[in-house]
Amino acid sequence: MGLFSVLDALIDRPLDEALNEVNLGPGITRALLGTGPEHDLLTTIYRLNQSNEVGEWEEVKRLARECGVPFEAVGRVYSEATLETQQLVCAAGC
Repeated sequence: MGLFSVLDALIDRPLDEALNEVNLGPGITRALLGTGPEHDLLTTIYRLNQSNEVGEWEEVKRLARECGVPFEAVGRVYSEATLETQQLVCAAGC
């Protein structure tokens, strides 16, 4: 979901249009568009990622608990995912 969350910026098109073309599952699409149910796991994971990116640490702790993820793991997993995304983007023509 992380890479798709910035798909609009990568291809310079509105996110809803871009997501319609890649045909993701409806749960992922709703989470990325902010229209998923409040306590849906994908929506919660996406909100956790967003909160982590802007340093809202109390919200990160709360959402990590809700997802069953140790707070201490959030930063490490985020860094690993960011590195993998960067490698994918560069492999596709960085």
